[in-house]
This record gives sequence, C-alpha cells and structure tokens, in this order.
Amino acid sequence: MPNIRFSPEYEGAIEAKQVAQQQGETQKQVLAQREIEAQQKVATAKGEAESILVVAQGQAKANDALSRSISSILVQYKSIEKWNGILPQVSGGAVPLVDLDKMGSLSGGAEGGKR
Repeated sequence: MPNIRFSPEYEGAIEAKQVAQQQGETQKQVLAQREIEAQQKVATAKGEAESILVVAQGQAKANDALSRSISSILVQYKSIEKWNGILPQVSGGAVPLVDLDKMGSLSGGAEGGKR
C-alpha cells in the first residue's frame, strides 16, 4: 500500500476539528455535572425548607397549647411565686399586681376574701 500524505494544512484542519469535537464533549460533560450539582442543591434546599416547616408547625402547636393553658389565675400564681416579698417603694396609683380580695374568694375562703 502506498503511503499517502496529505498537505500540512489539511492535516491541521483535521486535527483542529478533532480538538473542537473533544472540547465540545468536555463542555457537555461539564454542563451535565453542573446540572447534577444544581439538582442536588435544589433537593438540599427543599429538605431544609421542609425541616424548618416541621419545626415551625411543632412550635405553633406548642404555642397554641400554651396559650390555651394560660389563665389569669395562673398568671397571678406565677407572679406570687416569683415575688421576693418586698412591696414596691413607689406607686403611681396603679392597681396592685395581686388583688388579695379576689385571691381569697378564688381559694374558697370562708370569709369570701373580705376581712
């Protein structure tokens, strides 16, 4: 078989075409990898959003249960529980924090809270 040689320009053109095809394939692979990474980020973000939603729903249920359990009696009880026993030194004419007359009637005292 005879040895066929092409012109350097023709060989250069063929080589350039092969290089361009390889670069095209490389770019396709890079694009596919970026699409996969983007899908992973979307999945991660959705998972985090669902997690936040579940926590928020749980907190909302807890807040609802807490708000249903709070009463004026409970608030007064907690106030008395935390009171250090010292009366305020200054009063601006405001209603006292704890109405002892009401407390006596709520506790079922025989005197009805009156002295």
